[in-house]
Amino acid sequence: MKKCLTIWLLVLSMITIMLPVVAASDKAVFDICVPSELPKAGETFEITVELSNNPGFCAIQFTLSYDNTIMECKRAEIGEMLDGASLSVTNPKADTGAIVSVASLDAIEGDGEIASYRFVAKEDITEFDFNLKNVSLSDFDGNAVSYHISGASEDESVSPEKETPSELTPQPVPDEELTEEDSQGGVPVEPNPEAEQKEPISDEKNDEPEDIDKDQPVQIQLFSDISGHWAETYVNTAAQKGLFKGDDEGRFSPDDNITRAQFVTVLWRMSGSPSVNEETPFEDIDDQIDEFKSAIAWGYFNGYINGLSETAFDPDGLLTREAGMKILHCYSGDKSGGELLFTAIYDGAFEDSKLISEWAKPSMYWGVYNELISGTSETMLSPKDTATRAQLAKILVNYIDTYSK
Repeated sequence: MKKCLTIWLLVLSMITIMLPVVAASDKAVFDICVPSELPKAGETFEITVELSNNPGFCAIQFTLSYDNTIMECKRAEIGEMLDGASLSVTNPKADTGAIVSVASLDAIEGDGEIASYRFVAKEDITEFDFNLKNVSLSDFDGNAVSYHISGASEDESVSPEKETPSELTPQPVPDEELTEEDSQGGVPVEPNPEAEQKEPISDEKNDEPEDIDKDQPVQIQLFSDISGHWAETYVNTAAQKGLFKGDDEGRFSPDDNITRAQFVTVLWRMSGSPSVNEETPFEDIDDQIDEFKSAIAWGYFNGYINGLSETAFDPDGLLTREAGMKILHCYSGDKSGGELLFTAIYDGAFEDSKLISEWAKPSMYWGVYNELISGTSETMLSPKDTATRAQLAKILVNYIDTYSK
């Protein structure tokens, strides 16, 4: 009996010893590939990141960290392996390094280059010191995929049990607001409701970061100009969900207003950027970029938007808060609910309720009732004010959180 027990203990010990080896072989491996020669001051050089032993993933995000006092990242691009992704965001100038975020509706399989970077040396480089930080790799169901960074300790590898689900999976949702003139032509969108956390369209006074769920995964800084901004977490979340993009310099411009063309374009991208073969009657969109013109045509011929007249769309016009809620309400199905019971209460609660256009009041109160907006103060909804990119980021994150439950 003792001999039998001893044999089993030996077997168990062997299995235990072998387990780490098996687990390591199952992990995807990140490799940072650097030039064979160290660059001199003023020289440019390329860095690539490659992935091997890939089990298949649908979302990936990572930051290439480096010493920005001795080198500058001029460009960050996704590699050929990720060319078919549905969503990609790169920011070469984030505070934490050069960020790459990619999500796909289909599993990305195989091995190869996932990112490339161009740097310029500010001084002679004596050694390469690149690292991958804030790595997130997940499958179609949001489950984390184990990985290992070549050259790093096993502590820097991640197993599915330790990593939180990625937030990179594309979430179609609207973006900006339409002006009050669009009351009759609102912008309903084919249902794809994904919600947001409660209280978007509010102002800084009422939109504090404390509103955000503290249990949310740590956000990665995607833009260079939102650190410390009241909507920082909302902006990062909205960008990771593919709702917003920054400019070529990695800025988000959170306090900039939104135009009508930008809003329709977000809806169009959200619906898969469908091709449109018909021309609109609008004479004031000829100088817009092709993406804007396609989006406006798509929105018009699907009945989502109207112009300010039969021949004018006013693509550069700014969008009001009440028009934004009207559009979002249409997008959600334009159905009324419990907010109707509170109309009289809301009329008395908000000092500027009389300023809300009649066509927009049901939608504004729908937003209040569903905690999508919180107002610019406890007693002001500011329906005629134009919305900023930061405010809309919060509204849309709230909308996704509400309607995806």
